[in-house]
Amino acid sequence: MGGVVLKVDISKAYDKVDWRYLKCILINMGFNTGWVHLIMKCVTSVRYSILLNDQSIGPVTPHRGLRQGDPLSPYLFILCAEGLSALIRKAEAHGYKVCRGAPIVSHLLFADDSFFFFRSATEDASVMRNILHTYQEASGQAINFGKSEKGGLGFRDLYGFNLAILRRQGWSFIASPDTLTSRIFKARYFPQGDFLTAQLGHNPSFVWKSIWSSQSLLKIGSRWKIGDGTKVNTWNDPWLREANNFWIQTPMIAGMESLMVAELMIRGCKKWDAELPNERFNAREMCEILKIPLQETPVADTRIWHYSKNGRYIVKSRYWVVSEIMFANMEVTTPEAWKQALYDWLQAKERRPLLNQTVQRAGPICKRWHKPPPHFLKCNTDAAIFTDNNTFGLSSVLRDENGEFMACRVQHGPGNPMVKECEFLALLNAITWIKEMNMTNVIFELDAKTIVDVIKSSDHDTMEFGFLVHQCKHLINQGTSFSVQFAYRQANALADTLAKAAHFYASPSIYFESPSCLIEHLDDYCNFLHD
Repeated sequence: MGGVVLKVDISKAYDKVDWRYLKCILINMGFNTGWVHLIMKCVTSVRYSILLNDQSIGPVTPHRGLRQGDPLSPYLFILCAEGLSALIRKAEAHGYKVCRGAPIVSHLLFADDSFFFFRSATEDASVMRNILHTYQEASGQAINFGKSEKGGLGFRDLYGFNLAILRRQGWSFIASPDTLTSRIFKARYFPQGDFLTAQLGHNPSFVWKSIWSSQSLLKIGSRWKIGDGTKVNTWNDPWLREANNFWIQTPMIAGMESLMVAELMIRGCKKWDAELPNERFNAREMCEILKIPLQETPVADTRIWHYSKNGRYIVKSRYWVVSEIMFANMEVTTPEAWKQALYDWLQAKERRPLLNQTVQRAGPICKRWHKPPPHFLKCNTDAAIFTDNNTFGLSSVLRDENGEFMACRVQHGPGNPMVKECEFLALLNAITWIKEMNMTNVIFELDAKTIVDVIKSSDHDTMEFGFLVHQCKHLINQGTSFSVQFAYRQANALADTLAKAAHFYASPSIYFESPSCLIEHLDDYCNFLHD
């Protein structure tokens, strides 16, 4: 039997909520009677006055409605909608599923529009009509059959915006496979794989055909973030971090077609097998593989969008990328053309001067290092990358509340990691070092504002260095009065100098007297205090 989707506009107005209905909903949902009494007292105590010709008329006592601006009102309003869901469940409405194995959907409730799914039978349609009529009479919420609005979204290229929206839905199939929508489409169109391997199929719906058209660009702009390496095929999946090429290009070795990335790691040790790849990969691939950081605690491999800071797919950034490409080349239609256009766009973007960088160079802000508050210590951190000898340096400089040097730590390691990765590593090493010394009341200061912002935010799961962020946050929460703050580069001069000199010292090294490379900067600070 076929199915029906009924879209109705329920006029959800705060001022029409029936108080008796609200009270019944709260009681039937199991809330404590005393609590319900207090809530209803808050709701029903409202009084209004009307100002007419500079004279106040009233008070006017209403008998329905929720107060606009009351922090309780949005939550009570949501609870009212549960009455509609309860009516559907009680009527045992059958709902509908798109194919065998897909979940049954009976209704979807959004801010203004509501969708109802049922079989294309007179009986089911009659049941749905009665449900809507009952809900309307009980709650006071009217069904608006005449409302129809169109409005601009503020985007200069509607076609480009449409492509971005389609790619957002396609990305949701990848990033959120357990949502209701993802499960339905997977059951119907790609039951044995994922969205990026799905075929258009026979007799596709218009919606699926539209979303499927976004697949080519998603393949170009997404890659795997390596966790334990068990999900990623070495040859067939994009997993290198080089912006222009995520793929292994060395010809596949016969008999090793199913080689997973996990097999390139040393068993029981979260390190790359530096010898094994030499036999199978070229110099570029070897370098890129060894740059990828491995996590101490096993986590799953994750698909990320390479061209965003947090690895997530955001409509405005997607629209911007698509629009930029389309503006430069209006003939982009095939996956190959998209790949070349995206590559050309990235190359042009790297050569294009950024406005904010130009402004910063034109008017640099000079900031001095400041002492921490009384009874606090300050630990400055920084990192340096030495591309000539394929190494990097990390530093930490600890000073007391008077600005006196207490200790410093410096180390270097092999490889050319990304700048942000080095900054995270420097902060992580500093926090670990301070915790090992059982110190409390410490402010960690660094000159990478994006790193500080990420540490203070809650969104890091899909970031390239999400595991480093997680470790830093975990150690900060374990410490006593630990915090992280931003400092201008001039105020981070000691840590910067020490990181740049890291390859001159044994690794790791800890000094409780100032190394020679820091003496000049410490003297400058002492002179500043006496000026």
